[in-house]
Amino acid sequence: MEHYKQGVNDLGQVDLVVNSSKISDVNHLYNVLVYALRRLAHAALSARANGLIVSEIDRFTIQALSVVMSPLESDQKTIESLIGQAIYNRKKLAQLRGCKIDNPEFPEEEINAMKSAPVSIDTFSSDKNICAAVQLLLQGLKGTAATAYRAAAIGKENSELYTFIYEGLAAGFPDREGKVDKNRTLDDWMGLLLQCGKVNLQALELLEAVEV
Repeated sequence: MEHYKQGVNDLGQVDLVVNSSKISDVNHLYNVLVYALRRLAHAALSARANGLIVSEIDRFTIQALSVVMSPLESDQKTIESLIGQAIYNRKKLAQLRGCKIDNPEFPEEEINAMKSAPVSIDTFSSDKNICAAVQLLLQGLKGTAATAYRAAAIGKENSELYTFIYEGLAAGFPDREGKVDKNRTLDDWMGLLLQCGKVNLQALELLEAVEV
């Protein structure tokens, strides 16, 4: 697969405070990957609503989130490849739903568009408490994905777990038409955080069922 260029600004990934331009570039790519996964999540939820589930894309999503969970452990080319694959998978899901897609295998132009997108976590809300809850939810999703990825590697999966990860990634993030799934209060975000904790326990149970 081709390797791709870097893109948009912070969408929930906490910046690394390290005095190195190389680390800064890699951290920026993590933010782009989160952005690409949020867009993929919208496509996956739309596909699921139409009865379309692609297991390979589910596994890719938790793999990519697992990479975001471990800053500095992946090289720049690996992250660039994951960004390209996230875009490719989103377009593949759209095609399965009958949408016409231009250049589905070559997302360079889209990544270049991401590069100039003036998007940050602050666009989720002007309320700093809600922005903090969004960040906490992303961290929780990363941990859940990392556990689910380990479980999937030994053949233990749960479709509802994947659905929640997509719902968590898409929450508050505008779809291709600029619409968000719903306007959430701080209590709503806290409810998502509690649900994320429960789903994380389910992922741990999948893993422990094999390790016992």
